[in-house]
Amino acid sequence: MPSEILHTPICRKILMECMGYEDTFHAIEEYIQEFLGEDFRSLALAIRDPDSDNFYFLLKTGNPAFHYFRDKHILSDDLTSYALIHFSDQEALSDPEGFCREKKLQPSSFSTPVAFAPLSVEGRIQGIVICSFHPCGEGEMNPFQRTLRLVAETLSLVLEKIHQFEIISQSLVEMQAISETGVRIYGAKKFDEVLKEIIDNIIEKLGFDRVLIALIDNKTYNLMGRITRGYEESLGQVNLSLTTSSDIFAEVARSGKTQIVQDLRGDQRFPAFMHTRSDVWQCAVVPLISTEGRIWGILSADHKENRGQMTVHRLQVLEEFARHAGIAIENARLYEHIEFMSQIDGLTQVFNRQYFDQAMKREIPRVKRYNQPLSLLMLDVCDFKNFNDRYGHVVGDEILKTVARLLQENVRETDIVARYGGDEFVILMPNTSEDQAKLVRERIERAALQHHNNEQDQKKQFRISLGLRSATALNVDNILIEADRAMYKGRELHVKQSLLHALIANDVSEVERWDRFIANILKILTEKEPHFHNHSRRVMNYAVRMCQILGLDSYFLEVISIASLLHDIGKISISSELLRSTSPLTPEEYEIVKTHTVLGVDLLKAADYLKEVREIISNHHERWDGKTDGSFPGYLEGRSADAIPLGARILKLADSYDAMTSLRPYAQPLNQDEAIRIILNEQGRSFDPQIVKVFVPYLRTITTSLSGSLPL
Repeated sequence: MPSEILHTPICRKILMECMGYEDTFHAIEEYIQEFLGEDFRSLALAIRDPDSDNFYFLLKTGNPAFHYFRDKHILSDDLTSYALIHFSDQEALSDPEGFCREKKLQPSSFSTPVAFAPLSVEGRIQGIVICSFHPCGEGEMNPFQRTLRLVAETLSLVLEKIHQFEIISQSLVEMQAISETGVRIYGAKKFDEVLKEIIDNIIEKLGFDRVLIALIDNKTYNLMGRITRGYEESLGQVNLSLTTSSDIFAEVARSGKTQIVQDLRGDQRFPAFMHTRSDVWQCAVVPLISTEGRIWGILSADHKENRGQMTVHRLQVLEEFARHAGIAIENARLYEHIEFMSQIDGLTQVFNRQYFDQAMKREIPRVKRYNQPLSLLMLDVCDFKNFNDRYGHVVGDEILKTVARLLQENVRETDIVARYGGDEFVILMPNTSEDQAKLVRERIERAALQHHNNEQDQKKQFRISLGLRSATALNVDNILIEADRAMYKGRELHVKQSLLHALIANDVSEVERWDRFIANILKILTEKEPHFHNHSRRVMNYAVRMCQILGLDSYFLEVISIASLLHDIGKISISSELLRSTSPLTPEEYEIVKTHTVLGVDLLKAADYLKEVREIISNHHERWDGKTDGSFPGYLEGRSADAIPLGARILKLADSYDAMTSLRPYAQPLNQDEAIRIILNEQGRSFDPQIVKVFVPYLRTITTSLSGSLPL
């Protein structure tokens, strides 16, 4: 370092007090201003960026020369954030200090005189000092020229020192910014929150004007626009095939390599909403990559003006930021997947009970607040326990998966399908009226029936029972309880219907599918009394015909049919010898036979769905007049008239007629006329006279006992 420069006040001040560009600039400005006094106008300092020969750091913008460069799209900011400037007229920088005479920078370009002093290090121009001042005489310029030369030489000596300080300082600022941003994006767990933090910090911390993130869709393998600041109206236009698109976004997503475009206007590789704009210049497209090298998508960041901001160093900072963003996206997706899986039933892949409960907590207050309808459909697989017991849990699991699939295929996008527990499923239908919900239920019922009919493997055939309830603000609190009750009734009805068809067909294996206990009883009873089924079937047909004439509904017909087919199951406790005895029963034997109604009811107590059937069987030997002795005595409780259930009165008449007209071990069958005479004689005593009035005319229309099935 030349001693004459080393000992100058300005050099000592810079060496001892100044650290970076800004301190140095202010020291020089103060020094020149003190020398020129009132003639001083402004000062500008531009220093070449070591990373790029074409860019310069620029301090202070008050110099008139700045406006000339700005019009060439040169930087308009200070250096405090590593802003950059490009001098297109670099040959002007090698001119001697003093007034600029180069033809491209005519003196007429400036309103006041401007002096340029190059910063030369080892014969290479590394910067320039530009000073404007009040016009003065030619002779008065020499002292100022010497001062400006001294400043330039001093700066040339300390240029490396202050540049290194700036690099270290800026790196610390950037590291802190990246660290703070990392904390924020790593701390955000929701995927959309992570993406918003990424774009917000790129704009606020790194100074970009617009940011767009596009992610690869796992299903379509397309690059889809996900979030942006600056292109909100056009985000949906980013939908690019990674296999065929030549768009720069797709290219970066395929290669995993960053691309920089200094001026993308008219660049057809960019989406039209970008390359057709006049305010889009420098743009960096950076891949978002996980720790394992998986490419999640791309990040596009651009500037509205070309001010030379996109340096190598700045790009490195952006790529480092993108690396953290890629990790944050990976973590957020993992969290999102874990959260999603915590809401999904592992077997059926529909929502689980926990998610359904949360959805109910959200929807019920909404219904109360806005009085919008809410519908809930509950369903289960009929006789599912027997599926597992008979065919094993593997088959049972396959059935549950099939049910879940059928539900998902036949609900709307807004409906929530969840496994409630075991073989029970729920469908929550927000803002859905009862009529709308019925359409959903009908689709599901048709789909389930079609599957049952088309499935050739009996092990995979199933039926479902459904319960639907709709509610508004007045009754929404009980919607789950009501839907469960409706489903339970539906289940009972389906089991009753299935059991009835099995009993009518005398298919013990099918009966076993719906009620194993009853099937076992029937097996034993059939061995004891071979004609048990034929008798029960005829009784059912008589009873059903009476119900049809009386105009009773189909549900009552199903109940009376099951009661008719099972009314004698209590005889399982009576010995075969007594049942087949050819002698009249002794009083003791008759008391034993009377117990079959009590035992029959006890045997059916475990079947809750047969409560009405038990009531009929329990009372089907009661007399209309309530007598418990004499001819055709009633038992067990001595009920009379309307206190006896209607079904029991009908069953008593049907059972008595078939017993009279059938061959029994202890008696020959009566002909029809004889049986009718006894019935008429017993009306008002043993039998309900109103039922006799409809049954006898019907009997007179037939000539033989019924053995076929009547329509239910």
